[in-house]
Formats: sequence, structure tokens, C-alpha cells
Amino acid sequence: MLVRARPTLACMNDTIRFVLDGASREIAGVDPNTTVLEWLRGPERRCGTKEGCAEGDCGACSVVIAEPGVTARLAYRAVNACIQPIGMLDGKQLITVESLAGADGTLHPVQQAMVDAHGSQCGFCTPGFVMSLFALRHRDDAASHEETLRALAGNLCRCTGYRPILAAAARMRELEPARDAFTQAETATTARLAAIGRRQGIGYTADRRRWYAPHSLSELREILRREAPLEHHGPHYDIPYTGADATGLGKALKLIVHPNRADIPIYLAAIGPKNVELTAEVADGWLPIFFSPYRFKDTYGAALDAGFAKAGGDKSLANFDVAPTVSVIVGDDLDMLRGFVKPMAALYIGGMGARGKNFYNDLACRYGFEAEA
Repeated sequence: MLVRARPTLACMNDTIRFVLDGASREIAGVDPNTTVLEWLRGPERRCGTKEGCAEGDCGACSVVIAEPGVTARLAYRAVNACIQPIGMLDGKQLITVESLAGADGTLHPVQQAMVDAHGSQCGFCTPGFVMSLFALRHRDDAASHEETLRALAGNLCRCTGYRPILAAAARMRELEPARDAFTQAETATTARLAAIGRRQGIGYTADRRRWYAPHSLSELREILRREAPLEHHGPHYDIPYTGADATGLGKALKLIVHPNRADIPIYLAAIGPKNVELTAEVADGWLPIFFSPYRFKDTYGAALDAGFAKAGGDKSLANFDVAPTVSVIVGDDLDMLRGFVKPMAALYIGGMGARGKNFYNDLACRYGFEAEA
């Protein structure tokens, strides 16, 4: 029998810890495959967060995650709760639409702006728009019109139209910033997050399923190696059995496939120069897309060399794998064969990302195809 061994890591624990409505919360016994949306609308009964597409496209399920940023302040970002595993909350603050209004029912400035600008009709998408605007307001209270469009690019509305919603985005900046209780509570929230923070990653198990979020490459490699014996002591069973009538002959289960690999190679997909540099520094291989063997040295050479230098030792292209994604179509008519490839290239280069923020388009331009891109 092949058994997946469970690593005995320092990061193994039994709860997911986060902050909600100013209080520290812990989740235990919840299937790691549960999404934040399922948890909110299920056991938590917070039904203001809606389920629309259930695949991260419509934004009706938007909530906000806050965590320590590069500055002294918290960093706020809107996420799709329908595709956010519950384990991703660990060590963060969760903010939902129910969190915004004051205890006396006073609307948050973002909510009040939506009312003032008549930004809601049927109301189904409204909580998602409110949360995306809330995150924008905390990121940049003087965001431009273009930045507002990017912030709302993941939220869809079928009936109101976007003009009153954009008017609400402008209106929210006119309202008194001091009315935002989240800004006032940031010091206390940061202290709570520090208190529940972990030095190692999280390894959470429930319903015989596991969630790993390692903090370092060494933790990740230890998890992937699966060398440690499997021990489990839960509410329903123990491995090995340690009950009152145990014989003492039980042993922890161990992977029996041989040979064990001393190390598990890690490959990263990256496009931007900084990400390629990071890949060259920490990974064993690189998975580029739209790879050009004729142009990659000029385009990526400096980033790769910088990453190799940070890694130290003798790391170089000679011992670093480059495994590009390549389309293979067999035939004799080159024009016809190119026709199969062009739609995918057009989708990525012309249709991915927001205006001015398309990494595939940037790559085509760096390759020298500015006019075509």
C-alpha cells in the first residue's frame, strides 16, 4: 500500500488563526478544501458575501484581506472568496461587508457613497463592489480614474451600469476619512496579527485532508520529500494506535517507494525580470512562456545572471533547467499552422490583464515587437 507520509515539521498545527471584527479567531476541524465563501455563508452565516460565478470572475464574493505590508501600515487587498481556500486566512485580517458599518448602524464612507450616487439597483453585486472600493480607499485615498477602473476590473454589474458606481468611487473620497474605524484600529490590529503570527509555515489537517503553506523553500522541500513517518492523533483514530488496549507493536507509516529522492526539484513560471531573477536565485528550473531562443539572452540574461549571483556557488545556465512551454503542431503548410497558434498568442498578448498591466504584452515589446503587440 502506498501511503503519503506526513512530515513532522515545526509548521504542523491544528488551527487556522486570523482576525475578524477586531477579535482573534481560530478554526479547527474544517475541511481544508473549504473556501472562505463557503465558510462565511455556511457556519458563519455571513450572507452579505454573495456567490455568483463560483470561479473568481464576477467579484460578487469579494472580501478584503489585510496584513502587514512593507510600510508600518497594513496592506489591504480585495480577493475572491469563492476561490480562496480557508487556510489562506492564517495570520491575516478578514474584512467582510458586514464588518464595515458602525455599531450604531452608521454606514462606512464607501457604503454611504454608493447610496449617495445611486450605485445599486438589484444589489446582488453591491457588496463585492463595496469591498473592492474599500480596499482601493485604503491603498490610495487619491487614486486616479485609471486606478479605480483597475480596482473594479474584477467586479461585474448586470443592471446598474458602471457610471453611478464610478461616481460613488469619486464620492467616497469626499467623505470624512476619520469615519473609517479600520484606520483608527490599525495599531491594535497589527498587534493582534503579531500575536497570532507564525515563524514557520502552516500545516493544517482536517477530515483526513491537509493544507500546507510553507514559509521557506526548506519547509517546502521537506513537505515534498515525504520522508518522515506518518503519525496522526485525531478525534477519531490514532496512527499508530495508542489506546488502553494497544499492544505497543504499532508503528508510524512510512513511504516505501524507493529510491527516495534526496531533493525535490522546484520549477517556477516567471515572465517579469524581477520574477525571473528570483527564479534563478531560489529554484532549480524555469518555465518560461513565449520563449525565444534567439532573443532570451538579451531579454532575460541580466535577470538570470543577477539571480545566479545571489544564489552563490557555481549556479549558472549550465546547471539550471530552462523548460519552456512550446506549441507543437505537425503539418506542411506553415501559414495554416501559424493560424492555429495566433489566437492563443493574441489572447495572451492582447487580452490578458488590465490596460498597461499585461505582462505578456510587455514581454512581446521587450522582444522588439512593440508595433505588433
